[in-house]
Amino acid sequence: MAARESAKSACASLQQLTDQLARPRPSNLTDPFYQTAEQYLNTATNRAADAAQQDHSYQEFADTLHRAAETWQVTFTLDEAEPLIQQARKEKC
Repeated sequence: MAARESAKSACASLQQLTDQLARPRPSNLTDPFYQTAEQYLNTATNRAADAAQQDHSYQEFADTLHRAAETWQVTFTLDEAEPLIQQARKEKC
């Protein structure tokens, strides 16, 4: 049950992230828009990892979000991370 709650929390953060990404994107990468979006992604990634620790059926969900977070940190763009974020939402949300 705790795994399901962690997954629900991850999905809530992913919904917040999706809502944030639906807004117009500033050209300045230091804009708070991106910091907020990254916080949502990090929260979702952490909650998904919590769920995977408690129930291995969430491992792929956690791995996908981890890849999205890593991609974002390495490329500083959403172009490659966003499809992974959408994939994770389809998997478990």
